[in-house]
Amino acid sequence: MSVVVTSREEIWGRRSVIVGIQHENGRFSVAEGPLLLKQIGDGEIVEHPTFTGTSGVEFLQAALDHAWALGMRPKNWRLETTEQVAAMDAHLQDMRRLVFRKA
Repeated sequence: MSVVVTSREEIWGRRSVIVGIQHENGRFSVAEGPLLLKQIGDGEIVEHPTFTGTSGVEFLQAALDHAWALGMRPKNWRLETTEQVAAMDAHLQDMRRLVFRKA
């Protein structure tokens, strides 16, 4: 079983988010309806958590993966992957060859 997050574009540029799980047999179960929030007091115990066990982590990972695929990035985020650093290094080496080349 794995948690799945997807979305679809609707009219007027709105986007609907669908959360569910994919079972071992390939079938899906989805959470239907709006997310309901309940105000709680300090120290109050939540009797019915949204997720239990590892499903919460799976949900967050699936949500992040889907948001990333849509082009969303964390605020104040700067990508410096190994591939980008290698590309910058190669570019700098090329520039050094051009600048310091003896005529």
